[in-house]
Amino acid sequence: MVTTSETVHTPTGRVLSNRRTGRIYPADEHARIEEAGLVSASEQVADALGLPAGAPVIRRQRVTYKGETPVSASISWFDGALAELAPKLLETARILEGTFGYVEAATGRLLKAVRDQLAADAATEQDASDLHVEVGSPVLRGRNWIYDADGGVIEYGEYVSAARRWKSYDYEIN
Repeated sequence: MVTTSETVHTPTGRVLSNRRTGRIYPADEHARIEEAGLVSASEQVADALGLPAGAPVIRRQRVTYKGETPVSASISWFDGALAELAPKLLETARILEGTFGYVEAATGRLLKAVRDQLAADAATEQDASDLHVEVGSPVLRGRNWIYDADGGVIEYGEYVSAARRWKSYDYEIN
């Protein structure tokens, strides 16, 4: 017997949804940007973006809700050099076309590829606060890279999703 559960809408899924429908989120989901601003890159973030550790980076932290229930939390990171070209990245207002669509329009860097990594994990204190779950609860954790046509990283992200949400892949075989 197959049971239905919520679907995890990963960054790749949001990119594809935006390309197909012009919308980032399904009709019953929305995000709230909790923080946005320039910070110094940690070693991990710098490595993911191809920058030196400590370089200025833009950090956007959000929580995604289905109705009023938090279902995922994420942080997107961008090269700090985008601050002048794409100043909306520094604001907590939602960017309706998505950050990658906005960066494409602001810079001309066309999105070419996306890479996702997923792992089962236990909720940290931050995850528990964002998702309204107990510390140690099962979560799905992910990392993603959005690349431009030249192979440069436009956006690096980290996200966590509440349990009982499915990540789905559809493939067309030719």
